[in-house]
Amino acid sequence: MGKKVLIVSDGTASTQIMVQRLVNSLTGAAVTIRSAADFLATDLLAAEGYFLGCESPYPVSFASFERVLGHINLVGRPCGIFSPVQEKALEYLARIVFDSELALYPVPFFGDSAEDIAQWVNSVLAYNGSGTVLREV
Repeated sequence: MGKKVLIVSDGTASTQIMVQRLVNSLTGAAVTIRSAADFLATDLLAAEGYFLGCESPYPVSFASFERVLGHINLVGRPCGIFSPVQEKALEYLARIVFDSELALYPVPFFGDSAEDIAQWVNSVLAYNGSGTVLREV
């Protein structure tokens, strides 16, 4: 079995399209998908990699998720953020992961290009926060 990956999104239609593309790119991984409104804190602790996405900044569905991220230590675990339509959403997502000390991949995924997402997913999961690759995924 591969890495345990958690994908959390705002549940909007455009974000769900991206979530499905992420899932299709995560071959061999054990993937858990949650809407931010329905996530479980235990999912955060069990995961080894994270993908977080929303359509716009400050979605109501992220309120509890954001609070938990502010009080949990996930130091060094790779995280990628994505948004189909608003770059401001990416700024918001980068801010909410800061206190958790996730290893935020420095290149977010913006837009909905299906061709580029697989390479991005592999780069995120291989990232350790220092700019070096942990291992090939």
